[in-house]
Amino acid sequence: MPGKIFTISQQKGGTGKTTLAAHLAICWSVLDGKSVAILDTDPQGSLGEWLETRERCLGEEGTGLGFRTASGWGARREARSLARDFDVVIIDTPPKAETEVKPALEAADLVVVPLQPTPMDLWATEPILRV
Repeated sequence: MPGKIFTISQQKGGTGKTTLAAHLAICWSVLDGKSVAILDTDPQGSLGEWLETRERCLGEEGTGLGFRTASGWGARREARSLARDFDVVIIDTPPKAETEVKPALEAADLVVVPLQPTPMDLWATEPILRV
């Protein structure tokens, strides 16, 4: 049975998508003992930078996390490939609700849409929910 795929997505930037992805990865890996892979589809690459920093501190084996990058339609393929080898796959997406995010949404068993408690974040949520 393939692992579960969780996509973290929101049109608006600055809502905590990458931070949430990192925290969920650690929680499922360390606290629940699950094998976890993260898929960074955001061109900014912050999740990959976070993992590299973690690896410098703990060693590559110490992180216990799988990692890949992808963009556009490749996100769906990479996520499904990772789900064959890991219990949990977490996809971090760029702040967009356009076609390049759609494959990551389609691959997901659950889409998480973080937002800050502001009207602007709430308004920005509507387009991602439509996609």
